[in-house]
Amino acid sequence: FSIIRWTAPTWNGAPQQVPHGLTQAPSFMITKSINDIASWYCYHKDLDATNPEDYYLVINEPYQRDTLTNAWGTNPPDNTTFGDRSLGWSDGSDVIAYIWHDVPGLQKFGTYQNNKDTNGRYIDLGFKPALFVIKRTDAAGEWWVYDGERNPINLTTANVIRWNSSGVETAAQTNYAIDFLSNGFKIRNNSDDINASANTATYIYAAWAETPAINLYGATSNAR
Repeated sequence: FSIIRWTAPTWNGAPQQVPHGLTQAPSFMITKSINDIASWYCYHKDLDATNPEDYYLVINEPYQRDTLTNAWGTNPPDNTTFGDRSLGWSDGSDVIAYIWHDVPGLQKFGTYQNNKDTNGRYIDLGFKPALFVIKRTDAAGEWWVYDGERNPINLTTANVIRWNSSGVETAAQTNYAIDFLSNGFKIRNNSDDINASANTATYIYAAWAETPAINLYGATSNAR
């Protein structure tokens, strides 16, 4: 995990390369100008199988993925840098970014497709999640946030919150129900936002472990 701050350059037709501070290519990034009244822009490695650098999501809105050529660079982010095309900020603005890459046993960022059934997909994370977020990308959909503190018992039909809303918790009931499992999570509904029933849909997720199975030096531990 890395937190960085930089000053956006004057746009000259090519993205500026920004060091991200990680040892691997970012899987998930959340960015925000701290000088402009602007949205929170998000990169996810699975927004496109070939050119994820050309796509983005907006954290504070339910919009589907949008396109801007070279939004995150002329190539996908690599082990040292990503590109800044002033996606949601003006020249000279200070920008903050929160950046993660996949770590087995600790955090995972991926994608799945719907199966149109209340007996939904099982997503293998390699750990029991403490927190995960789901977002539909091919169409508008809320950023649904689940955690093990408010939802300690399966079937999880308690409350979910939304990154894109200032509203109160939403009752999950059967529309957004899921199971927290020892190695991932299973979807138990066919709502459009989680597991669309009417068409082929694509979703991304971000998940963090309840009990990380690594130590501070990155070696596998015996945690269960």
